[in-house]
Amino acid sequence: MALTTGCLFVELKEYRFTLTGGNSGSGSITFTNVRSTDEDTTDVTEDDFMALISDDYEGRQLETENPAFKNIQKTLYEKDGLLVGVITFTLGGLDAVNLYRYDQDSPYMCYFVSGEYDGEELVETNGTYGGENMPLIFWPKSTKSFYFKTRLATSTEGTRSLLPLYREWKQSE
Repeated sequence: MALTTGCLFVELKEYRFTLTGGNSGSGSITFTNVRSTDEDTTDVTEDDFMALISDDYEGRQLETENPAFKNIQKTLYEKDGLLVGVITFTLGGLDAVNLYRYDQDSPYMCYFVSGEYDGEELVETNGTYGGENMPLIFWPKSTKSFYFKTRLATSTEGTRSLLPLYREWKQSE
């Protein structure tokens, strides 16, 4: 569930999933402050932006990397001086978004690996976080809407905003 073009970086990711029946549902992932990461000291912002547009936004890379996501819709926009990307989708199984239940009487759980492994730090959730020793988010069994937000870094040093290129691209459409 990642924006995975070249050397792209996002500051925040917001996950929302809603059960629409049984084991199926819909969801969205919002990527806030989409940026390019320099390769060594080389500015690759233009290459990263073109890959974002051709591979992720107009292309099928997200669909290929997330085959359990159906009806994917992609949006790019500017908000508060940041480039934001959103994907919305439907899914046939909760495991596609790492949501699990042992049985019908159990709470929902989302395996959330934090820290050094994937660099994401939990910022907020409507569930209960088990902590670093138990990297799970729990929700009561009656939950229908799941939410959590992660931060990928506390600093954007060594990255460059894609917003100026997005503005140029949007004007040329």
